[in-house]
Amino acid sequence: MGRFLDIPEGGTLPTCAIITDDPMRVEMFVAHYLEQAKLYTRQRGMTGYIGSYAGTPVVVQAVGYGGASLEVYLNELVALHGVRTVIYAGECTSRESSVLLRDLVMVSKAYTGTDACESDDKLFKNATLAANRCGLSVRTSMVHTDDRYGIRELEPCCAQACIVDYATYTLYEYAKKHKVAALSLLVVSERYEECIAPSERQSQLHGLTRLVFETVALVK
Repeated sequence: MGRFLDIPEGGTLPTCAIITDDPMRVEMFVAHYLEQAKLYTRQRGMTGYIGSYAGTPVVVQAVGYGGASLEVYLNELVALHGVRTVIYAGECTSRESSVLLRDLVMVSKAYTGTDACESDDKLFKNATLAANRCGLSVRTSMVHTDDRYGIRELEPCCAQACIVDYATYTLYEYAKKHKVAALSLLVVSERYEECIAPSERQSQLHGLTRLVFETVALVK
């Protein structure tokens, strides 16, 4: 049994995982998309379910906010329980006038300072195909990852990217080190003085949800 995931001794998880920061968003994913859903953990408030989508077994797990919390759960999902594909469904902040609230963003590369890590090529292609099949408009972008400061405190351009998130670089760096496939799919929830209400972030991001699950359906 892991420290953070309450998995019965001898239990196993699917090799594909959807992770997100908010436990309430997990409940929305389960209510609308996860088939044969079975709750396996609420330990430390981080809800996790096992189920399937379009025939692909998948675990849906809340991982908390920021890189440090994300890495704790990745260590258990990947190192202890054999997950090999990770899709992150998260939020980001736009500092670009053309990138609007509720826009969907598929992250090709994530920076922190001058370091950069890239998404998995096959997952990226799968997500592109899923978006086209669903008729979803999705931006491909680099992001700057920083979970320490608010958007206004960041230097005027983490020059590589004008979209900021809180977890993608950590995910991509971890995936590269541990040889797993990873992709970050984001929704713009903040932009200058605008933001999406918490209730919408938790229960109404259906474009992001559909993209994530249709990408899972293409995982083989």
